[in-house]
Amino acid sequence: MLTKTMKLFISISLILILSSCTLERYSLAHSQLKNKKYALAINNYDRYIKMSRNGAIKTIAEMERAEAYYQTGLKAFKLKKWELAARFFFLANTKIADSILDDCYWNLAKEERLKNNNSKALEYYNIIVSYFPNSNKMADVLLERIKINFEKKNTEIKIWNDYKTICNNNFEHTIQLEAETYANKIIPKLI
Repeated sequence: MLTKTMKLFISISLILILSSCTLERYSLAHSQLKNKKYALAINNYDRYIKMSRNGAIKTIAEMERAEAYYQTGLKAFKLKKWELAARFFFLANTKIADSILDDCYWNLAKEERLKNNNSKALEYYNIIVSYFPNSNKMADVLLERIKINFEKKNTEIKIWNDYKTICNNNFEHTIQLEAETYANKIIPKLI
């Protein structure tokens, strides 16, 4: 029969063993991140985060995991694998990753335009407008949406709204002029 002291000793021993295993997993993930083994690092960070009770180190692990996702996204971006890069940047969920994520959607939209898949391109443009309002590509995105919507029926209001946004934000003059040519063509229908 175990005494209270023996039970306490066994409990403390188990806690120490389990906590050293989780810290070891964090150390392994951290080492893998430093050695640019991002996929392995992400896997070990995920395991550590699930098991960890230490809030401070868990937060650091989450930030380092985000960095691993970001670095993986950069690799995919450099290889022009836009969809894969977009997924990794989305999972990184950081400001720096978001600043490149709109470029992924822009490139995906361009590829769809080249394939004449305008509905899919429009989906990507809509994502940029909805989730990246400060994108440096916003004027071009709005102009592309105007061009796509001009080919469709009953989209005059959408064209007009994008045109107004271009004018209200004082985007580059050449883009305003090009958007104006489409706006002028739909004004009779709007009236």
